[in-house]
Amino acid sequence: MKLADFKRKMVKDVFSASEAHLVVYPEPPALANLQLHQWERQGAVIRLKRGLYYFAEKNPAIEDVARALYFP
Repeated sequence: MKLADFKRKMVKDVFSASEAHLVVYPEPPALANLQLHQWERQGAVIRLKRGLYYFAEKNPAIEDVARALYFP
């Protein structure tokens, strides 16, 4: 899948790898993880921690990042 298509389908600024797989990918989770890893190496996606990402050109609100990192 192309990055532009992924950005159009993913409405959240901060997302997990499992959310990306459930929302966007009909392929196996390993393929989704590989694609996210490649986009991370290209600099299009930034990893906050293992399995948690955001788009590089978007600056997510600090509340969204905190909510994703420390959820109850």
